[in-house]
Amino acid sequence: MLRQLRLIMTFIFSIATISILSAAVESDKGRMKQGHITQSEVITTKKAFSAMIIADYEKQTGKKLGFFEEIKFKLAQKYAKKLEKSDGSGKKTLSFLALILGGGSLLCLFILPLFGMLMALAGLILGIVGLKKESSKTMAILGIVFGGLTLLLAIFFIILVASFSFV
Repeated sequence: MLRQLRLIMTFIFSIATISILSAAVESDKGRMKQGHITQSEVITTKKAFSAMIIADYEKQTGKKLGFFEEIKFKLAQKYAKKLEKSDGSGKKTLSFLALILGGGSLLCLFILPLFGMLMALAGLILGIVGLKKESSKTMAILGIVFGGLTLLLAIFFIILVASFSFV
C-alpha cells in the first residue's frame, strides 16, 4: 500500500515538474529553434529551474501563482534537484551485482571455498565502484559488507587450518 502511494506521488510530482519545466521553456522563446529543444538546453533549464524562486517564475510567465501552485512549484523544484543529483540513468546494476556476489559468496564459502573467496572479492570491488557511481547506496553497502565478511571468514579459516596443521 505504501509502495503504491509512493509510486502515485512520484507520478504526480513528475507531471508537475514536466508541466512547470515546459512552461519555463515556453516562456523563454529566444532559445527555442523551430520548436526543437536540445538535450543541453533541457539540462540548463532544469538547473535554472531548481535554483529559481517563485518571484522569478512569476516574472517569466507573467502570471501570479496561487497557494497550491506555489506548493506544486516547491515540490517540483525539490524533485528537479533530486533528479539533478542523480546520474539520470536509474540503473543499479553494479550495486545489484555486488549484493548478489557478496551474499552468494557467504553461501559458497562453505561449499567451494576458493570460488567463494573470488566471489567475495568481486562483490567487494563492485560494491565500492557501485557506491561511487550509482544512486543506490544500500545494495552497494550490503555487497561490501557481505564480501568483506566472507573474506574475513575465509582468512580466519585459513589461519585456523594452518595453526592445526603445524602442531
